[in-house]
Amino acid sequence: MELDEILENINANDEQKEQIRKAVESGQINIEQLEEQVKGSSGQCPYCLIAEGKIEAKVVKETLNFIACLEIRPANIGHTIVFPRKHIEDISSLSKEEVLELFVLVQEIGASLRKMFPGVNIIISNGKEAGQMISHLVVHVIPRTAKDGVGIAWRGKEVNADDLDNALVKIKSGLTKVKKKEVKTKSSSKGKLPRAESREV
Repeated sequence: MELDEILENINANDEQKEQIRKAVESGQINIEQLEEQVKGSSGQCPYCLIAEGKIEAKVVKETLNFIACLEIRPANIGHTIVFPRKHIEDISSLSKEEVLELFVLVQEIGASLRKMFPGVNIIISNGKEAGQMISHLVVHVIPRTAKDGVGIAWRGKEVNADDLDNALVKIKSGLTKVKKKEVKTKSSSKGKLPRAESREV
């Protein structure tokens, strides 16, 4: 399979595909491995490639489980994306500890942007219908200014009390407890943090 054909099957935007092309041409990514990944899935995830250091990114801050970097096609300059290092599709798959770690990082990025801009949007899209283009959880932290041309709006729908009551019952019945991490206290000879295991609580 030629590189152009592989890139056509990768779920990424044009600039991310160009970065993948450059990484293959420079030897950072093995084309045979990339081809196997494409054949075995819907395509290699660009966020995973960033986490693996195979795509260059302008990193704002990193934590144990998350990376914050500048969006390469920003809504406004300063638009930052925050995502997990491991391939996680949506926020419901995170543990309580991971959610806390994620939103502390998002809070820090938002606070920094608020020092420079009058407003900030924090957006998560879960599912294609919600605008999620790649099946990897991403939080967009978007700085805003007046008349910046960024459109984030919807028209409120007319509903009655029964509609709201039915929605309330369904949402409450669908609530589940999220995973809680149980951290083992085994010491590591290399000084690495212990791996955390998850369990249902």
